[in-house]
Amino acid sequence: MSELETLLEKEILSELDDILAQADSRSKEIIETAEREASARLAACRRRVDTKSRAAEQRARSGAELTLSTAAMKAKGEVMERLRERVLSALSEAPSRPGYGKVLEALAEEAISAVDSAQSVAANPEDLDKLTQWALRRGLELREDPAIRLGVQITCSDGRTIVNTLPVRFHRAWDTLASEVADLIWE
Repeated sequence: MSELETLLEKEILSELDDILAQADSRSKEIIETAEREASARLAACRRRVDTKSRAAEQRARSGAELTLSTAAMKAKGEVMERLRERVLSALSEAPSRPGYGKVLEALAEEAISAVDSAQSVAANPEDLDKLTQWALRRGLELREDPAIRLGVQITCSDGRTIVNTLPVRFHRAWDTLASEVADLIWE
């Protein structure tokens, strides 16, 4: 081989080495860039998955809290309804208790105090004997009305009527009573 060939071969080999070194350097840059991009994409994907997971967890927690709250409210409502029914049941037993006549008279007194011209008092036929003396003292006609339970109805000379019964009073007071009782039960 001649010197020229040797020199050319060295130059070619040197250029090849340079090209290979540049290719190696460039491939390393490409790999590093790809790894950084993949790592960034993976991190972004993990953040999205974490965000979605936290959001799904929060939705599930909120849903569970709402379900629990709804069940608790329903249970409280059922308890309060049973309590209301028990009170009404206890009220229906009032005629068999001592002093029921005084209760009827108090209801009648309260009703006539709300009007100027009471003309008659009506009560359930079973309660008439408990109001006879009271009606005589007040100068009122005593009438029977089977529809009136646990109280009285006062009729005025102008035709107006005032109904004052234990169930009516209880129903009027129930909203206030219920909230106070609920506060006591579920403090």
